Amino acid sequence: MDSVYLSVEKLDKTFLLHNQNNTRINVFKDVDLKAYRGECLVIHGESGSGKSTLLKTLYGNYLAKDGHIFIQHRGARVDLVRSEPRKIIQIRKETMGYVSQFLRVVPRVPCIDIVAEPLLERGIDQAVALEKAQTLLERLHIPSHLWNLSPVTFSGGEQQRVNLAHGFIADYPILLLDEPTA
Repeated sequence: MDSVYLSVEKLDKTFLLHNQNNTRINVFKDVDLKAYRGECLVIHGESGSGKSTLLKTLYGNYLAKDGHIFIQHRGARVDLVRSEPRKIIQIRKETMGYVSQFLRVVPRVPCIDIVAEPLLERGIDQAVALEKAQTLLERLHIPSHLWNLSPVTFSGGEQQRVNLAHGFIADYPILLLDEPTA
């Protein structure tokens, strides 16, 4: 698996709608892809074609019907499809981040704290985490007078940039971005 950080093989996802006479929706079937170290991939398609579902499946929010999602984690090849929930949580903290197309935060939590959170969860010193958060917010043109405010009051573009800063701060080897420019 050398420089391959993410390898997807024959991945299938189906939704079963129990409240609609057990209707099955086949979202995607036999998806194969490889992402190499340092590579940026774009998943492009029509609205409703399953792009967000694919990313949520790669991240472990949705269960795959079949197939494999292999990633490099702690020097080993791990299949997320067959991993225990605790392993998936560990991988999310250390190896794979996810930026949703929507910023979901607790109201009243300052923007700077939201951005610093992934580092604090890793045990990084608060002063170091806040300094890195400030650097990212400056780079993403979030005015400093907004840093101590909740991003729920921000414009849509500002919220998305806070969301991106939250995702980029931890330097994940794999970062999934769902409509990062929405």
